[in-house]
Order: sequence, then structure tokens, then C-alpha cells
Amino acid sequence: MSLNQVIRKAVSLPGVAEVLALVGGAVFLLQSWHFAHIQESILDEGMYLVKGFLFATGRYIPFQPNGPWTNQMPLSFLIPGIVQVVFGPGLRTGRYLSIAFAGLMLLGLWLISRRLGGRWWAAAAVWMIALNGAYARTYSLAVPQALIICMLMWILVLVIDEKAHLWQLVLASILAGLMILTRHNMTPVLPLLLIYIFWQFGLRAGVWSTVAGIITVLIGHAVYWPGILQLWAAWIPEKLSPFLDAWRIKNAGSTVWHPNFDTHDQITSLLDGVRFNFVAFVAWVGFGILVFLPKQWKTSFHYKSVAFLTALSAILVAVHAWAALFSDYCAYCFPGYLMYFSPILILLVIFTLQSWKPGPAKMYAVLAAVVTLLISTGAGYGAFQEIGTQLVEFPIPRFKASQMLGGTVPLWGILENGLGIAYKTSLWLVPTLAGLGVGLIVLLLSWVAYRTRWLQGGRFPDRFGLAAISLLVFLGAVLSPTRTLSGLDQKEACQSDVIASIEQVGMQLAKAIPPGKQVYWQGSLSAAPLLYLPKAEIYPPQLNDGYSYHAGGNTQELQRFGLWNEVIRGRWLEEADFIIILEDSYNQDWKNFFETGGFEELPHTASTYPCEKNMGLRIFRRDK
Repeated sequence: MSLNQVIRKAVSLPGVAEVLALVGGAVFLLQSWHFAHIQESILDEGMYLVKGFLFATGRYIPFQPNGPWTNQMPLSFLIPGIVQVVFGPGLRTGRYLSIAFAGLMLLGLWLISRRLGGRWWAAAAVWMIALNGAYARTYSLAVPQALIICMLMWILVLVIDEKAHLWQLVLASILAGLMILTRHNMTPVLPLLLIYIFWQFGLRAGVWSTVAGIITVLIGHAVYWPGILQLWAAWIPEKLSPFLDAWRIKNAGSTVWHPNFDTHDQITSLLDGVRFNFVAFVAWVGFGILVFLPKQWKTSFHYKSVAFLTALSAILVAVHAWAALFSDYCAYCFPGYLMYFSPILILLVIFTLQSWKPGPAKMYAVLAAVVTLLISTGAGYGAFQEIGTQLVEFPIPRFKASQMLGGTVPLWGILENGLGIAYKTSLWLVPTLAGLGVGLIVLLLSWVAYRTRWLQGGRFPDRFGLAAISLLVFLGAVLSPTRTLSGLDQKEACQSDVIASIEQVGMQLAKAIPPGKQVYWQGSLSAAPLLYLPKAEIYPPQLNDGYSYHAGGNTQELQRFGLWNEVIRGRWLEEADFIIILEDSYNQDWKNFFETGGFEELPHTASTYPCEKNMGLRIFRRDK
């Protein structure tokens, strides 16, 4: 029996594909569990978890004046808050909840892929996620990305079904409405979903779905009316929404957070987004443009579904690129923002390779070649910080007059001595050229594949583009675990158990601070340690650290929106029973403050992040 026959027989065995998919899911969940334990807790985690617990226990309500700054939709706080009420507050609960949402997302992806392409495509889709450590790294944090992609994937499970029942479409619309009440950056999903339902399933389904989606959003707004309007006031430009002026701060002073981003930062963030979501990005750009060739799809259902996915992703990419790259707020947030939706783009791979009929499309061959070169070159440039040093230090045999000399010389030495290219330039130029080289190899292999029996039939332009994008997707999936596309070196990553560290710190705080005492917080950037003081009184605006702090401004208005300034800070310091300060933040100003007397310092806590210095908490108790 030939090797080909053995492979075909193995592939045809029942259950093999399902076992492979299960293994892929286990790999993803184990990676997620690993990352959940080694990643430093970030500001957003503490914000969502502590606010969520405060809201879920009724200590405060969203948009309450003088309460926590409700800078996101209520469900983004309430969902993790309610789960903490059930299973206990803490970073462990929050991160494990995110892993559970990520697992449900993966199950939804498997179901859709199996419906569209069969069991082997379903297994392949699971592995496209499992191989990409950037997904596991992001979805293991207690932030809304895992929740949102889970909701979005199950919306698609319900609607990307040629035999979808009315209840499925209505339920999908309700879920899209709940998504808006979780993160308003996902607002475009509902209107685009309703357009798709009208287009794909007809008037009756569209009307019922529209009613269900709108009612869901209205009910959520009614519950938190009128405070919820402050979110839309911050999101919609003032010139377009003067009716929301009552929900804008008239005299906010100036924010302390003033990032200084330049064009290089924007380009680097954009390319990091491409790298960390490589397969999804290639699928979106390379296969998404096929919607402009509607006659070459096998069925109307597949074409409309692809058009919906392509349009939805294009709008979401544009919205999040504007928020991250062009709003002068958080340029390097762009890769993380893409994680809200990028896994759904894997479906474009399956749709295209199952349903697109290659025909006389010369322009697509040209576009595919351009896309291949641009994305591979951009990914190479984006990875220069991770791989630049290794590439330029690569030893090259020494030659002179076509004769090999003894020893080697680093690549940068050849470039500097032979071409006058400085070392710093080589660090980004060599990875960029390497990326271009990979793109050229992909195009060459695609040409060979087309011209041989691997891809039979048709003329060169018909299938060359399809082969190039498919090979780039395959290559991206294979390279996803590497530093080039994941941006992570496991050897350099912190290997300490961060969850255990935070829990240890929390227990030390609980022993030192009795219930009911007023606590001033300037601890770690993440307020997660406060979760272990559930009965302490805190100052909620501090949960966002300096992002909610304003210089000057109207004190009463700032308090109304959950913000703070120097006047409010001074008042808090006068009344606080305990002051908690991160060791690294203890400066001369704090030293001068405590030298005036009135406070006793208690023993320091353990480190909140063992892989960095000065991450313990200093605790000061007001003298009785």
C-alpha cells in the first residue's frame, strides 16, 4: 500500500478529525491557562473586576454620581462581577472566566466550520487558533476581548446557516444588542447583522430580528437612563450631537494622560496587529476582495455570507484603527483591539476554498500578488524588534576575491563595510527584506503549484492568486507560534505564578486592614489586590489610576462622572484610614507627606509581580 493510500485511509476513518480538533482545543486551553498564570495584571483587569464586583454586590450602580467612572457599557463590568459573586472575587476567577469564554468561542468556530466545510476543515480552523499564541495570551486576561469574541462567534453560529430558523435569527439579534450593552465599540455589528438577515433570509425574518435587536438595546438603555448617555457623548463628536452636551463635562481641566505618538509608533502598531492576527488578516484582505466577483461563487448563500463577514470586519478594523491609531490615545492598543473579532475571519478561508469558482479573473491574480508582498514585507518590518538582532548577527563565511577565508563575520558587518548601511538601519532593514523574500518565495511556489499537476486546469491568472493567498495562510498558521508572528519569547517570559502572587498580597492586605476602613490606593497599576478587601471602603475613581485624574477642572463635575483632581485627592488623604503605595511609586513627595506624622507604616506585602523589582505594596495606617 502506497503512502498516499495510507493517508487517504487514515483521513477517512471516523473520529480522526474530531480527535485532532479536540487535541487542538486542549492545546489552546492549556496555553491559555499557562498565560493566565504568568502575565502581569494590567490596569484594565483590575478596573473591570473591581468595578464589576462593586456593581454586582450593589455597593454602587453604573453611572452613579460620585461612584466609579463607568467608562464602558454596564455588562462589561456586571458579567465578571456576577461571576465573582458566585465563585468568589479575585484575579483567578476573572481569568478563568475569560478562558471559559475563549473555549466557547472555539467550540462555536468548530461548529460553523464543520457546517461549511466538513470535519477536517473544522479541525483545521481550531488549529489555526491553537497555533497562535497571541490569541491564548489575550484571551487569558480578565478583559472583555474573550467575552466579545465569544458573543460574536455564537451570533455567527446562529445566522450562518442556510437552514436557519426564525428563532435563531431573533436570538442572534438579541445577542448583538447585548453586545452593544457590553462594549459600544461593537455597535456596528447589530445594523450590519440586520442588513444581512434582510438580504439573506427575507423581509419577515428581517423585521422580527430588527424588533428584537432594537428592543434589547432600548431596555438596556432604559435601565441605566439617563447616565448611559455619557458614553455616547464621549463617543459621538460634539458637532454631531449637541443634544448630548448635558452629559459632557463643561470644565474638565486637562487630563494627565498625554501620549506622544508619532508616525513610526502608528506604523509599528498597525504591523503588530497584522502579525498577531496574521492568518485572519491575510484571509480578510486576500479572500475578502473576492466579494467583488459575485458571479464566481457557487451559491448565493455563500456569497452573501462572505460579503457580510468582509464588510463587518472592514468596518470594525476601520473603527478600531481610528480609535487606536488616529485618536492620540492608545496607539499600541490596535493589536489588542483586533482580538475582539479577528478569529471570525478564519471562516473566510473555509468559505473561499470551498465555494469560490476560479475563473478568468486576471485582476485577482495581480491583487493577490500585491497583497502577498505587502503583508509579508510588513510583517517582516513589524517583527524587527523581536528578530532583528538575531538576523543581523547571523554569521556569514568570510570571502575575498571569490576565495573562502577562515572564520565568519556577522551579517551587519558585511552590510556596514560593503554597503555603508549602519547597524541601527540593518536592524529593521534585514527583517523587512526577509519578509519580502518570503513573499517572493510564496509567489514562486504558487507559480510552480499552478504550472504542475498540483493545480490542474485553467490559465495562469485563474488560480495563481488563490494558490498564493492559500499558501500565505498556511505559512502564517505554521509560523504563528514563533516570535516573528506571536511577538513572544517563552524563554524571556516571566514564569512565576502571578495569580498566586496577587492572592498572597491580597491575604496580607486583608490581615492588615479591618473591614469598613477607608483605603487610599496608589498601589500596582492593576487594582486587582483590592478584590481581596471586599468590605473595605475605597475611592472608586482611583481604579483607573492616572487615566481618570485631571489637572484642575470643576471638582463637582469631575466627581459626578467618577473622576478626580488634586482637590479631591487632598480631601481623600485627610480622611483615609489606610494608604497603600506601590514601592516603585514611593517618592520624595510621599516621604515628605509621611514625615509630617499621623501614620504608622506596617510591613510590606510580597511582590504583586515577582519578575520585576519594587512591586510590593507599602501600607500606612493612620494613628489612632
